[in-house]
Amino acid sequence: MDMKNQDIAYFLSFCIEQYKNAKGMNGAEVLETFAKYGVLDYLNNHFEILHTQSRQWILEDIDEYINIKETINNIKQFLQQDKFDNTLSIVIPKMYQI
Repeated sequence: MDMKNQDIAYFLSFCIEQYKNAKGMNGAEVLETFAKYGVLDYLNNHFEILHTQSRQWILEDIDEYINIKETINNIKQFLQQDKFDNTLSIVIPKMYQI
């Protein structure tokens, strides 16, 4: 494993541990949550910026990312209902990859 990939692996591990401790979760619960919302991919893709931030900032960013993904999922579920005109369009930032 090259040095950058090793740094990313350590960072992801750090994020999992910090999130686990902050939320009172076990590792399996954190991994399930992170998998559900694509958090590890997000952290990996934005490693260069995120690894320079404080622990608290990273935890807040993860929470914000999860909340946004949850909102997007709720919007998708709503849009799948036939309760409105299908001409409605919603633009969602590419950053959240839906």
